[in-house]
Amino acid sequence: MDPAEEKAATAIGYMRRFLTEPAAKPSEPRVALWLALSFLFAGFYAYQGLVEGFSGRYVVQDDARQHIFWMQRFVDPGLFPNDLIADYYESISPSGFTTLYWIFGHLGVEPLLLTKILPLVLGLAATAYSFAVTMRVLPVPAAGFAASLLLNQVLWSRLDLVSSTPRAFLCPLFLAFLYHFLRRSLIGCVVTVALLGLFYPSGLFIAAGVVALNLFRLEKRRLRVSQNRGEYFLCAAVLVVASLATAAYWLQSSRYGPPITASEGRMLPTGLAGERLGFLDEEFWTYWLWGEQSGLLSSVSPMPFALIAGLLLPVLMYSPKRFPLASRITGAKLLPLTALASVIMFFAAHAVLFRLYLPDRYIRQTVPMLICVAAGVGLLVMLDAVLRWSISSQLNKRVWVAAGATALVGAMLVSFPSFVKRFPRTKWRAGEEVQLYEFLSRQPKDSVIATLSREANNIPTFAKRSVLIAPEYANPYQRSYYLQLHERCLDLLNAQYTTDSENLRNFIREYHVDFFVLDRNAFEPSYLQGWITRRFRPTAVEIKKRLERGDIPVMAKVMRKCVVLETGRVIVLRAADVEEAAQR
Repeated sequence: MDPAEEKAATAIGYMRRFLTEPAAKPSEPRVALWLALSFLFAGFYAYQGLVEGFSGRYVVQDDARQHIFWMQRFVDPGLFPNDLIADYYESISPSGFTTLYWIFGHLGVEPLLLTKILPLVLGLAATAYSFAVTMRVLPVPAAGFAASLLLNQVLWSRLDLVSSTPRAFLCPLFLAFLYHFLRRSLIGCVVTVALLGLFYPSGLFIAAGVVALNLFRLEKRRLRVSQNRGEYFLCAAVLVVASLATAAYWLQSSRYGPPITASEGRMLPTGLAGERLGFLDEEFWTYWLWGEQSGLLSSVSPMPFALIAGLLLPVLMYSPKRFPLASRITGAKLLPLTALASVIMFFAAHAVLFRLYLPDRYIRQTVPMLICVAAGVGLLVMLDAVLRWSISSQLNKRVWVAAGATALVGAMLVSFPSFVKRFPRTKWRAGEEVQLYEFLSRQPKDSVIATLSREANNIPTFAKRSVLIAPEYANPYQRSYYLQLHERCLDLLNAQYTTDSENLRNFIREYHVDFFVLDRNAFEPSYLQGWITRRFRPTAVEIKKRLERGDIPVMAKVMRKCVVLETGRVIVLRAADVEEAAQR
């Protein structure tokens, strides 16, 4: 070997040791460096995703509106008294999730502000545990970096983490469970399973499934049972904790009765529920494969291209001569085990729809996080094989081959955001009717606002006042709650467009309405061509015919005498003035 070739081999050797050499111990500086890089990218993606959330006072993440608004009671206990919607969402919020917001609320931190901080904290926690889990599978720090980077790309291309709702806690808590399970830490497993039950109960079913399935072995094509007593003890402890957590949550959330069944869901009036129940009537293949709430492949898109390396990992492990680093992989059994537990729970949720909530909740986060770990390991195993070949090869251009392979892996890891239409995907909602929010926030705390305007979705969060109905809060999965909301909406629709003053007055008295909020075009026939017609077609079509015929609703006649606020888009009427004017 001439000096040039020797120098090239030495350079490639240094590159291989830095990138793919297993770490002898966790305290190596190389481990800290790759972990720091992982946190750097996680923080960068979080900054990109959260900067819009801090752009104004009236900005909220779309899903956070449902699950967070009622928690403003923790800062001001007088808010939302006797509010059906607030009480319902309080009843279905997991106790750990509620307690976290309660603690910060009593420390003076507004829930809306906390929703914008938590994604960064949870993202960093998921990054740390993703790195740690990957290091348990393959002790190569660069593999931990690759896995955590891909995971952050997946997290910020979806709406789970940024929502700060219960499902935002699944990824860090489940990865923490996997880490402690790989270490066979009884206390760690029990604590993380308990936390899953407190923050996202669906996740503990998968964790319990992993522990139970681990008792079985496939040896020489035969299924055998573990002989390790410690594994049985761990399984028993996890199942006991999971059972207690599940029972506690079901007791807490049973205030509005049991969840609906699939047959009941098909008979419910879709109205306010919109698309939430629409998946029940989808075509067979859509329903089972890629339906957003029901499909087995609903978690596939969007996904970084580099994740294909995760699917190749089994092939790499069965070719240790070509891929020597694969021989250092340990604990990889956990990945297919977790995937199997997720798929089992997916079909179980279908079998007892909606008793275990939505089927896709059991695969949409766990499967991608497993593939991220597998991809981080697979990429480094393949890169190591190329670098080893480059060292032993007699080609003069082997340095370029090694450098090119390294650059290709790097490009695959960091390029995903450039190929996605929206990254990060956040779905922040900015409230536009600032005057409306400020006016309503000055009204008594027990005020009830009746409106068919889309602003109904924003008023509880931004104005901190109760609305009679709002499409955003129409959760159809518990019959008694949903039917009340659906009936309210029909009553409001009829009252707003009635030509009988007595009907309007009765509505105001029955629901103790304090204000009506009307869109400026509320009494034009074209107004009823939007979401109202789509969800309440028979009633809306009849009202539209009356408007086209020239029938003037009572509220339209008295409106100008009762206005207390006008903005560019909405008009606010005092209900007491409407009732008085309608009586004349």
